[in-house]
Amino acid sequence: MNNLFSRIKMNDNGQSTIEFLVSFSVIFTILLTFVRIAFNATNGFYAHYAVFNASRAYLVSDENNNSLSNGDSNAREKAKQVYDRYKVEYLLGGTRPELKTNNPGDYRNKPYIGNYIIFNMDFGVSSMIGGKGHLTMVSESFLGREPSRQECIERICSTFSAIDGGSCSSHTTIYDNGC
Repeated sequence: MNNLFSRIKMNDNGQSTIEFLVSFSVIFTILLTFVRIAFNATNGFYAHYAVFNASRAYLVSDENNNSLSNGDSNAREKAKQVYDRYKVEYLLGGTRPELKTNNPGDYRNKPYIGNYIIFNMDFGVSSMIGGKGHLTMVSESFLGREPSRQECIERICSTFSAIDGGSCSSHTTIYDNGC
C-alpha cells in the first residue's frame, strides 16, 4: 500500500495539462459572459436608437394637418414607419417589440410624451453563470410633441380675441411662442 502511494505521488505526468484545462475553462466561461453582456448592451443600444428616431419623427410630424384629432394619429403612423425601418427583431431574438406611444391628449403627464418599447433579453450564457432568466428591458424616448399647425392657429386666434375682443382678422403683433 505504501509502495503504491509513493508511485502515484512521484508520478507528476499530466498535472500541467489538468491545471491548464481547469484554468482555461474558468477563463473561457468568464470571457463568454463578458461577450454576452457586450451583445446585450449593443442590442439594447440599437433598440434605443430605433425608438429615439421614431420619437423624433413623432415630435415633428405635422404635414400641414388642419385637424386637432388627426395630428397625433398621423404622427404615430409616421413614427411607426420610421421604427419599422430598423430591424430590431433580428437582434432581440426574433420577436419585434411593439412601438407604444404616449399621446398628449391621452396622457396627462406632459414630460412623458413620446415612444417606448418593452422587450426581453437573455442575460447569462448558462444556468450556472448568469442564469437563464429573461431581463425585461424598456427603451424610452420621451422627446415630447410639438403643437400641430391647427393648435397654433387656435392659440393665436384666442390670443388675438383676448387682446382686442374681436375676431382673428385684426392685425396684432404678439410674442411668438414658436408656433
